[in-house]
Amino acid sequence: MGYVAARGGVEAIEHARHLVRYFRLRGGSAPVGVRQIQDQFRLAVDKVMGEGSLYSPFHAALALKQTEGDGAEAALMLRAFASTCPRTAVSYVADPGEMYVLRRISAAFQEVPGGQLLGPSRDYTQRLFDFTLAEERDAEVHAFLAEYAPAVLPDAGRALPRFPKVLDVLRAEGLLAPPPPRPEDGDAPFDVTRRALVFPARSPRPR
Repeated sequence: MGYVAARGGVEAIEHARHLVRYFRLRGGSAPVGVRQIQDQFRLAVDKVMGEGSLYSPFHAALALKQTEGDGAEAALMLRAFASTCPRTAVSYVADPGEMYVLRRISAAFQEVPGGQLLGPSRDYTQRLFDFTLAEERDAEVHAFLAEYAPAVLPDAGRALPRFPKVLDVLRAEGLLAPPPPRPEDGDAPFDVTRRALVFPARSPRPR
């Protein structure tokens, strides 16, 4: 669908903005807090951050609130915001063997080294409504968290489970070639939004 020019200028834009707010609030219920969205709609927040290419749970939750839950529009808003942010650091290279794993399912290996870990999953709830959520009380929430949180949170006195990478197991058995060495070009990462890419762009390869 294409767009055509519309007359009205700033006044029309202001009315359109007020209409958006009106339709969000006209039901009369209490406004949803950004912290509530961030905490209780974590999967929607994760999707917005993934599509928006920016890890910022607060801004992703704010975008979801502003767009009335429209994930695609929220991702566009987060991406536009990310384009204005300078790069201040380099991403941390994480070792999967040191991660605190909550869910680990392998569709390719039934007997994956380290075992399967079901974790938080809705695959076995038969997609049935839980009508108790319509009357969820603060007291019930606090009681559940107090009882179940110690079993989920990592304890300093308890060793966390370690899961070996399948690729490392295959390489140890000689079924997979070792990874190629990383190129050592000596160039530090730079902010592509502050320094233009010069063509032809070449990626250094190990010789």
